[in-house]
Amino acid sequence: MRWALAVAALLLGVGCGKSLNCESTDNGNGTTTVACNNDTRELVCTNPDCSGIESDLFIHVWNLTSINLAGLTNVGKMVIYSNAALTSISLPALTTVSGGMSVYDNAALTNLSLPALTTVSGNLSVTGSALTSLSLPALTTVSGNLSVTGSSLTSLSLPALTTVSGNLDVGDNAALTSFRLPALATVSIGLQVFNNKALPSFDFPSLTTISGFPHKDSELFIINNAALTSFRLPALTTVSGKLRILENGALTSFSLPVLSTLGGLPGLPELAFLVFVNNAALPECLALAFRDHLALAHGATLVVEIRGNNTAATCP
Repeated sequence: MRWALAVAALLLGVGCGKSLNCESTDNGNGTTTVACNNDTRELVCTNPDCSGIESDLFIHVWNLTSINLAGLTNVGKMVIYSNAALTSISLPALTTVSGGMSVYDNAALTNLSLPALTTVSGNLSVTGSALTSLSLPALTTVSGNLSVTGSSLTSLSLPALTTVSGNLDVGDNAALTSFRLPALATVSIGLQVFNNKALPSFDFPSLTTISGFPHKDSELFIINNAALTSFRLPALTTVSGKLRILENGALTSFSLPVLSTLGGLPGLPELAFLVFVNNAALPECLALAFRDHLALAHGATLVVEIRGNNTAATCP
């Protein structure tokens, strides 16, 4: 059943700042009307007519405590934001988001589980200082940017994710100690891992390509992860942009054994940029050896900045 009219009715109720309990009615003409009352603090629609919303759905209610859209399988754009009392989101059947999804500024929300979600066409952004658990076990494709930032997560695992057709940003997650993307093969613009102060290491065993050039943000960028001692990208062959490793004070080793191709900048496609700066524990000789490895492919077109690393350490 298509919710061509449902979204307008739902948003009208939400816009009043009231809590909602909604049910849909088939109008018999390909549209559905949603009727809402204001007697509860729940947003509920579990009947079969709730299976699909082709338009955008924004949920923003100051005293909303729970969302239960148990029958929803697909939606256009979904934004769940600034619901100060929200503690529960139930979307167990949601498989497809066709216009992007954003969950942010829900101060009491500690858990987000989307067990059936496989595809997001557009950006997927999750942020929230109270969030301690995020489960996306079936997610395979994000056709836009994927961002997980500003959370209290201790672990982040996206076991089925293979493709991000945009930027992948994981940052400002102060408690994060485990980060796993075992199936990720392609990032189409840039990969940024930043300001995760408790993260000790990460390993992306299947990632082969970061391929966003000539986009200005095309790069592998790892910065200011205070506890990071090592990272491994054993299958990565191509970064069609810059490689920048900065301000990771505990970093002592890295593994990029098959990386042979770097890109440049918009307007300077012939150049390749390599930066290792202010990684205080990293033997500088490791960075210099990696520079020499890349120079075999790039020669004089390789632009290098290596400084502020551990010059006293020795290498095998």
